[in-house]
Amino acid sequence: MSVAPKDPDYSLDTERAAQAAAETAAEIIRLLSEMRSAINSIMTAEQIATLERLIEERRQAIEQAKQQVPEPG
Repeated sequence: MSVAPKDPDYSLDTERAAQAAAETAAEIIRLLSEMRSAINSIMTAEQIATLERLIEERRQAIEQAKQQVPEPG
């Protein structure tokens, strides 16, 4: 990737880097989805319910933490 914005290939190199990052992110999402499906397929109903409860508790904790962060400015 070109380092300087004045480089004639900078825009093209930046676009290529963005595309590569997007492809990597998509692959990670696919792999995580496969992993979660495989794990869920061997979990009991009770384990799934516990996992869902823990995920919701974590979401709530994150939301509360976000509310405690002061607005910039």
